[in-house]
Amino acid sequence: MSRYNKKLIDVMDKILLEEHEVVNLVGPKHYEWFVGISDKLMEIIIQLILKYWVNQFNRKLASEEIEDDEDVFEFFALWLELIAEGRVAFSEEDMKLVFFKPIGPPPTEELRSRIENKIKNFEPVIKKVIWSCKRMEESDADYKLRMGSVLPPTE
Repeated sequence: MSRYNKKLIDVMDKILLEEHEVVNLVGPKHYEWFVGISDKLMEIIIQLILKYWVNQFNRKLASEEIEDDEDVFEFFALWLELIAEGRVAFSEEDMKLVFFKPIGPPPTEELRSRIENKIKNFEPVIKKVIWSCKRMEESDADYKLRMGSVLPPTE
């Protein structure tokens, strides 16, 4: 079950592939990389997602689009799913989110189940990052991150 609009993704894939040739090679190695992410690395990934989307996230909080912990979890779970599928990654230059058309076999049902379980198991990590960031000033959105290796292996 995807958290995103499939028709929108299809249009994005067409644009990314045909007009910009922006692709990401995916396969079992990529999916296993995601399933094997440690809690510490996931904290960094969540911080990077929040850093990239801080204004939108704050607007959603202020407008009460995000009402509870489940809404917060779903906001990040969407991005984790896109990363797991190879549709989104971090640029090597500035660690910003970049969209890709994934090229390669989709995850098997078994791997898809493991990916979904991994995302669900990161809910406490997401909460930990959000609560630690709430203590920061909004102007401090460039808080110090220890980047580590948030880039998946190439297929």
